Amino acid sequence: MSKNVWLWNHYATGMADNKGGRHYWFAENLIKKGYKATVFCANTFHSGKEPIDLGDEK
Repeated sequence: MSKNVWLWNHYATGMADNKGGRHYWFAENLIKKGYKATVFCANTFHSGKEPIDLGDEK
């Protein structure tokens, strides 16, 4: 049975486009070790008017 790990980073929106950032890499390494990792992030920038399309990526 794998353990779930939730990573919260309100400002991790860039990782949806470029597959990078410390939370993305941390989650990727947790998955390699058998954990089920999920990164929660916002879909908006404070200075932007439109939401960021994050799609259905998990």
